[in-house]
Amino acid sequence: MNKSKRNKNIILLLFVLVTIAWGAGFPIVKIALQRGVPQFFMMGARFAIAGICLIIIRGAVKKNLHFKKSEIEKGSFLGILLFVAFALQCFGLEQTSPAKSGILTGCYVIVVPILVILFTKKFALKPLVDGAICLFGMMIFFNVFESFSNIGGGDWLTILGAVIFALHMLFLEKLSKNCYILDLTIFQMIACGILAIIASLIFELDQYAAMDFQFMIISVLFLGIFSTGFAYLIQTLAQKNFSATTVSMVACLEAVFATVFSVAMGMEIVTPSLIIGAIFIIFSILRSVLLPPVFYDKFL
Repeated sequence: MNKSKRNKNIILLLFVLVTIAWGAGFPIVKIALQRGVPQFFMMGARFAIAGICLIIIRGAVKKNLHFKKSEIEKGSFLGILLFVAFALQCFGLEQTSPAKSGILTGCYVIVVPILVILFTKKFALKPLVDGAICLFGMMIFFNVFESFSNIGGGDWLTILGAVIFALHMLFLEKLSKNCYILDLTIFQMIACGILAIIASLIFELDQYAAMDFQFMIISVLFLGIFSTGFAYLIQTLAQKNFSATTVSMVACLEAVFATVFSVAMGMEIVTPSLIIGAIFIIFSILRSVLLPPVFYDKFL
C-alpha cells in the first residue's frame, strides 16, 4: 500500500471516530436542552470552544498568524451554513427524540447525491432509488402507516436541517481545494459561533439563570472539543481527499451511533417498527456506499 492510500485510509478511520462523537452528541444536546441550557447559547459556546482549541493548535503548528482573505471568506460562508443547519437541528430536537433526530439528520447521505444531480445536470437513477428506500424506512420507523401524526414539526425541521448539512458538504468539497484546512475550519467555527452568540443574546438572555451550569460546562466541553473542533477539522480534511458523496456515506454512521447511545441511556425504547425501519434506512445507506451511482451527461 502506497503512502497516499495509507494516509487516506487513516483519514477515513478518523472520520468514523468523528461519527461516534456526533452520535453521542445527540442525547447530550437533548439532556442539555431539558436542563434549561438555551440552544443558541449551547451552539455558540461549543463553536467558540472549538475555535479556541483550533487556534491554539494553529499557533503550535504555524508561528505565522497571517490568514488568507480567501480562506476567511470561504470559512465564514461555510460557518453560516453550519449555523442554519444546527439551528434547525436544535429546534427539531426539542420536539423529537435523539434517535429520530440522528436518523433524519443522517438522511443527508441520500440528499447529497440528489443535489449533485440537480447541480451538475447529470442524471443517475440509483440515488433516487436509495432515496425511495430510505423514505420507506422512515415511514415504518415513525409508524406513519398507522398515524401520519407521528411525523411532527420537529421532524420536518430536522429534515430541512439535513438538506442544509448536505449543501454544506457540497460547498465544503468545492471550497476546500487549495486551502489550508486548519484555517478554513477555524473560520467556520468562528462564523458559526458568532452568529449563535448574537442569536442567544437577542432571544435567550432571560433564560441564562435557569440553566444547569454544571451540566452546561460538561456538555459544551465535550461538544466543543470532540463533536465540533476535532470533528469538523477531520471532516474538512476528509472532503479535501474524498468526494462529498463518499464523505456523506461515512457520516451517516452518526445516525446509527445516535440510536445506540439513546437506547443505552434509556432515552429510546426499542420497538419492532424502529428496528424494521432502521434496517431499511441502513440498507439504503449501504447501497449508496457499496454501489456508487453512474451518471449520464443529460437527463433521461
